[in-house]
Amino acid sequence: MREKKEINNKTLESLGKCLKLGLKKDLSSPRIRLEENKLREELNKKKLLISIFRESINEINDCVDQNHIFLLINSQGFLLDVISKKLEDNCFLKAGISFAEDSIGTNAISLAMNLKEEIYLISEEHYCNFFKEWNCFALPIWIEGDIVGYIDISVIDSQMKDLQKGLIAFGLLLRENIIQKYKLNKEFKLLDGVLRVTKVQKEILKMTINGYTEQDIAEKLCCSNSAVKYHKKKIKNSLNTDNIFKAIIKAIKTGIISVEEFQL
Repeated sequence: MREKKEINNKTLESLGKCLKLGLKKDLSSPRIRLEENKLREELNKKKLLISIFRESINEINDCVDQNHIFLLINSQGFLLDVISKKLEDNCFLKAGISFAEDSIGTNAISLAMNLKEEIYLISEEHYCNFFKEWNCFALPIWIEGDIVGYIDISVIDSQMKDLQKGLIAFGLLLRENIIQKYKLNKEFKLLDGVLRVTKVQKEILKMTINGYTEQDIAEKLCCSNSAVKYHKKKIKNSLNTDNIFKAIIKAIKTGIISVEEFQL
């Protein structure tokens, strides 16, 4: 993250642009949103990222309260998904709205998009009144040198101590979890139109049958334990089995892996 002074200057510059644009602070809805057909296309294109985002939030659901809001935005700044116990039926936050500066004014996501890096923005630094109680941490999701989207972790009207440090640590861990899962899921191979596993999944199957623990596998693949657990679940779903050992047997029977690959 950049020095706070530089970020403050960028924030003031953004606020000034919004005033010159004549953007109203009491917006009832964002000025820019995707057309329905384009939104459907984008949601379909990003369904893997959305699925991983939801699963990652679900894993930490017990650690957050109703004041937390999680947003997933595509690389162009359009909202793909929102998870919030407090704003479930809010008409302002709908998939397809733009978080660009000229759509809803200065916000953490628009600044993260402009600077291509993490941004923490306190409530009073937002332009639009809707976000005046939001403390936000927005992060780009980098995959192999490209930004595939952004996540934003926000807390509304919170009295939490060390809020900024907590949100930043939380956001960095969440992004890493999403990136690890995304990489593991990126290259699916379709077999017989039904069964599908990735190269990494095959490695997980082989290491499991050879006695590797989830910790061992995580170290071998340079990922987290939760990513290995998530991927085992995907294997079981793909092979339509209820445990990993049945998945191994089915993988052998269908030729996905061979007995010769195991160190028995």
